[in-house]
Amino acid sequence: MELTRRINSHFSNSIRLQQLTLERHSAEIIQAAKLLADVLLQGHKILGCGMGVCTAHAQYFCTALLNRYDRDRPGLPAIAISSDLQTIAAIAEDSSWQEIYVKQIKTLGQAGDVLLLLSIRRDHDNIAEIIGSAHARGMSVIFIANGDSAYGESLLQSGDVMIEIPAREQAGIVEVQVIILNCLCDLVDIHIFGDVT
Repeated sequence: MELTRRINSHFSNSIRLQQLTLERHSAEIIQAAKLLADVLLQGHKILGCGMGVCTAHAQYFCTALLNRYDRDRPGLPAIAISSDLQTIAAIAEDSSWQEIYVKQIKTLGQAGDVLLLLSIRRDHDNIAEIIGSAHARGMSVIFIANGDSAYGESLLQSGDVMIEIPAREQAGIVEVQVIILNCLCDLVDIHIFGDVT
């Protein structure tokens, strides 16, 4: 296959997956953005974390809220608990890798906060423990992962939001996660600071 055709295939597949996710989950994206904005307006915060390659997405999202997305405005309280390497290494050495997010949620999470959890898969060994630790602290959960199984959704409670990306390929899931996070940043800004368009 010539390289241009291969590039076209990547773009076409990405566009199809984006469109499919939009058709199936725009309501959940709106629901998640409203949850985030409501929590922030009530003086609470967002904790973000990701499994595997999704750690970078959690950090990107929290940075966009804390600093700015696409306009100047006051910072919003969002902490990427997947980005502090010293804390992660210390917890992993003293406890275990399974505890790196759970311990931070138990320490930093408060009732009324939201946990934004990103994953390529829904069935990581410690997803249940991460979500359970957030619920134990009285936090809501937004879980963005692939749509391969019902495992993740079965862990959620009323008021939580599951956004399922209808793909199995890591690259496609990663691409759509970024678009979803951009939508959430934009909608949170609109909810809190108004529409500037």
